[in-house]
Amino acid sequence: MKGKKVGNNEETEEGENEETEIKVLTRLDYITNSSSNTNFSKVFRSIRRQRLLRTADAHV
Repeated sequence: MKGKKVGNNEETEEGENEETEIKVLTRLDYITNSSSNTNFSKVFRSIRRQRLLRTADAHV
């Protein structure tokens, strides 16, 4: 079973790269100034996270 996509667009098995997922969520929270418990579905949250990370990386 595949897990969530992480910042490097790599699909992981459930439980792998937990630190990476935590960092991605923390970074998303920092950028949007919101909690990870939003009203978005998982799909929209994943797309939104990837877009924000790409934008953030472009501006660094």
